Amino acid sequence: EKELLLASLMLYWAEGSRRNKHSIQLANLDHRILKIFVEFLRTICRIHENKITLYVQLYRKFNKKRAEIYWSKTLKIAGSQIIINPHTDKRSKGEEQRSRFGIARIQIHNYKLKNWLDRKLDYCLSQFNE
Repeated sequence: EKELLLASLMLYWAEGSRRNKHSIQLANLDHRILKIFVEFLRTICRIHENKITLYVQLYRKFNKKRAEIYWSKTLKIAGSQIIINPHTDKRSKGEEQRSRFGIARIQIHNYKLKNWLDRKLDYCLSQFNE
């Protein structure tokens, strides 16, 4: 559990968003990163399954249903908890999109857990920066 906690804190630090005070967010297109973080949420944080939402940014040329099935199977999240939106960033081109399953963002709305996670991360970082 200690390794999972440390790995998840580092992933949250590198790939997460700390802007929103009420929700935990972590985005990536690499399913391995997201699998570790979802395992952390389930095992250490004991988040109920229905509290996990996955938002996917997907280019229009890719199949939405395939992306939903991929993320659902990979992360063991119900399809009803996956929201797929079209990727609209004008700076990137569809040909450059590396994953036909899109960029996924895990989100949990939980103010107390968000504060706990931020405090844990700050403490962990302070141990290396003394």
